[in-house]
Amino acid sequence: MATDIFHKIAVEAETEAEKTMLEIEVLVHIIADKMEHLHGVPFQVLVSYERRYVTMVLR
Repeated sequence: MATDIFHKIAVEAETEAEKTMLEIEVLVHIIADKMEHLHGVPFQVLVSYERRYVTMVLR
């Protein structure tokens, strides 16, 4: 029974993390679009969750 509860909590945490990562991806691309609108050139985005950084550079 304790294993079932642990598994349920782990699945919920993983689902929440995936939703948060998707939200970050969407927001970063919104910023890249805004930068393109402002500067007139497209931007490339790289998000690294392992290294904990976001990079945005000219394409």
